[in-house]
Amino acid sequence: MITISRLKLASQILFFFIIVYLGYLGVRMIQWNNILLTLPTLSCHFLDQRIANCYIYVVQDLLGSGWKVKYTSLIIPTICFLILGVIFGRAWCAWVCPIGFIQDLFSRARKYLNVSHYTLSEKLKQAVVIVKWFILLAMITISLGIGIPHFFLKAYQYDLILPFCQICPGKQIYTMLGGRFSQVLKVDTITTLTAVMGYLAVASFIFYLVTTAFIRRLWCRICPMAILLGYLNKISLFTLRKEGKRCTKCGICLRACPVQVKEVYEEKDKDRIDPSTCILCYRCVEMCPEKDALKIGFKKWTVIPSTYKRFIQSTAVKVKPRKKEYSN
Repeated sequence: MITISRLKLASQILFFFIIVYLGYLGVRMIQWNNILLTLPTLSCHFLDQRIANCYIYVVQDLLGSGWKVKYTSLIIPTICFLILGVIFGRAWCAWVCPIGFIQDLFSRARKYLNVSHYTLSEKLKQAVVIVKWFILLAMITISLGIGIPHFFLKAYQYDLILPFCQICPGKQIYTMLGGRFSQVLKVDTITTLTAVMGYLAVASFIFYLVTTAFIRRLWCRICPMAILLGYLNKISLFTLRKEGKRCTKCGICLRACPVQVKEVYEEKDKDRIDPSTCILCYRCVEMCPEKDALKIGFKKWTVIPSTYKRFIQSTAVKVKPRKKEYSN
C-alpha cells in the first residue's frame, strides 16, 4: 500500500522542480494572450527563470500600478486563482508549494535526528493569526497607497513596490536555489527605507530557518496566501471528511497534524471538516487507525479512507495488527 506521505512527497518533489527549475531548462513563462499563468502558491518573483507568477506578487504589482492602468488586469489572475483554489483549496500549501516542501524536509530531518518539535500554545496560535492578518492588510494598504496618485506613499514606490515580496523568506530561498549565493544576504542601501526592507528580509529568512527547525509548518500559518486559500477550503472540491460515529477520540489526528488543527479531533457531527487553517495534507487520514473514520474526498465521493492497515504502515510505532477490521 502506497502511503499518503509518500504520495505527497512525490508531488512536492515534482512541483519543486517544475516551479523552481523548469524555467532553467528553457521553458518560457506559461501565458495566454500575454496573460501570465498565476498560481496560488509561492512561485517567486525573485526566481530568475520562473514559469508562472505568484498570486501575492500579482496583487501587489497591479494594485501598486494604479487603478487607471492596471486594476482591471487583476480580473484574469484572480479568476485563475479562484479556479485553482476552488479545486484544491489549501492542498496547494501541502502538496505543491516549494516553501512548504522545505519545511517538511526540516521535519523529516528532525524526525531522523530524533529531535522533538515545539507545539504552539493557544496564546501563541492567536498571536500568529494576528501577525498573519497584519501582514496581509499592511501589504494591501501599502500597495493601494502607492497606486493612488498624489498619496504620500507614492513617493516611496521604488522602496515599497512589493512590500510583502521584499520581506518574504522566499526572496532569499529562491535566490539561493537559483545559485546566486552571493546575493542571499546582500542588502541594498540606496535609501534608508530600502536598507530597512533589506534587513527585514534577512531577518525574515533567519526567522524562517530557525522556527522551521523546531516548529512544524509555522510559515504556513503566517503566509498571506493562507488567508486567501483558507476561505476556499470551505468550497474546494478536494475535501476532508469524517464519520463521527467511528471516531474513538484517540487523539492521534490532533498529534499528527502539522498545523495543530483541532476541528478534526473535536468534530462529531459534521461530515465535512473545512477549517481555514487546514492545509489538506491528509496526515490525519493516514494516521487514523479507525476504518472510514476520516477520508480524503472529492466533493462527496471517497478517494482514500482511513484504515488500520494504512495506520500500521505509516506509523513508526510497532503495533500488533488487528486480525480483522470491523465493517459497521
